[in-house]
Amino acid sequence: PGEECKFEDVVCVSPPCDPVKVCSPVRCEEDLRTCPDGSTVGRNPEHMCHFFPCPDITPPVICDLECKPGEECKFEDVVCVSPPCDPVKVCSPVRCEEDLRTCPDGSTVGRNPEHMCHFFPCPDITPPVICDLECKP
Repeated sequence: PGEECKFEDVVCVSPPCDPVKVCSPVRCEEDLRTCPDGSTVGRNPEHMCHFFPCPDITPPVICDLECKPGEECKFEDVVCVSPPCDPVKVCSPVRCEEDLRTCPDGSTVGRNPEHMCHFFPCPDITPPVICDLECKP
């Protein structure tokens, strides 16, 4: 599997010389299939270059609770007394990545959970106005 028979030319000492049969890895087209979830899959050389299967898609469950700025709706498991028990919708603080952006002045800013984890703005740096007028002593 994953190989195919091909003819390969050989260095010919006394013509005529026939090509030699060799097994070489299957080379599939490099096109991609777009799956229903937006991801892409390539071709599988182990299965006659058919496309790999798309990931299994289960429809998302919508968390539609109205939360305050800086919070997001999430599902939380509950202590289940009589199964089956569905998770409960709750508002939780937004957890942003903890990376930092370096500003032009060398300072750094983090992410703002109240604005979809965009970076906080860099400090306003206006160049100082230099007074270079020669004055009499």
